[in-house]
Order: sequence, then C-alpha cells, then structure tokens
Amino acid sequence: APAPAAPATAEDRTITQQMRLEIMQQMRLEVERMEAERKEAERREAERKETERKKAERREAEREAGALAVGADALDLAPAPSRKRMWQRMNAPPRWQAEDLDDLFVQRPAAQDKDQAKRKRAQCDLAEAEALVQHDEAERLRQNKAKAARAKAYLDLDY
Repeated sequence: APAPAAPATAEDRTITQQMRLEIMQQMRLEVERMEAERKEAERREAERKETERKKAERREAEREAGALAVGADALDLAPAPSRKRMWQRMNAPPRWQAEDLDDLFVQRPAAQDKDQAKRKRAQCDLAEAEALVQHDEAERLRQNKAKAARAKAYLDLDY
C-alpha cells in the first residue's frame, strides 16, 4: 500500500515555489536567447543581401566603365576618318546604332527597283552557276585526258 503523502509544510511550499520560479526564469532566458539568435540571423541575412547588392552595383559600374573604356580605346586606335563615324555611332540614338549613318540619307529604292535588282541578281547567279558547270566539265575532261594518257603510256611500256 502506498504511503500516505506527508502534509506539505510551509517550507516545502516555498521550495516548490522557488523551483517553479527558477524554471520560469530559465524558460524566459531560453526564449530571450532564441529571440537574440533569430535577430542575429536576420541581421546577418540583411548584411549578406546588402553586400551582394553592392557587389552587383560595383560589377555593373565596372562593366559600364569597361564598355566606355573599350569605346574610348577604339576611338583612339581608329584611323581618323573612322574615328568620326564611331563617335557618331556611339552618340547616335539607339535605333540608328546598328545602321551606318550614311545609309540613313540614301533614298530607298521603289518596289519596281527592288524587283529589277532581284532579277539582275538571279541572272548573275544563273551565269555564275553555268560558268561553274562549264568549269567542272572542262576539269573532268582534262582529268579524263590525263588518265587516258597514263593508261596509254602504261600499255606502251615493253617489259
């Protein structure tokens, strides 16, 4: 049979209360420590993001400075007539940069001029193809003649 619990004395009650207070205090300290760790982790994350942002800004600035330096170097190394054109291209509005500035002032051909140019180009291509065929035939004929000459020379040999 279990022994009957001794009646709690005032001293026992104060000891129990002190233990509860200590446990509460330890729990409070643990919560504060966890809160401090969380804040420290947040601060480190914010610092990391800030340094990444600064690095990205610095890289972008270096890239832009490098592009400007390359452009300036190209201007310095370019022969005089080209230097002006490069300067115009670098300072032109973006839609003009890809084109040569001189082309902007050339009148564009009308539709019939384009058709005529296409016809002329097709005629040139045809003439070039015919010339290639004739050249190939002449080359083949020359090779066949050389082959026949070698065969004749071989047959003419007396052993």
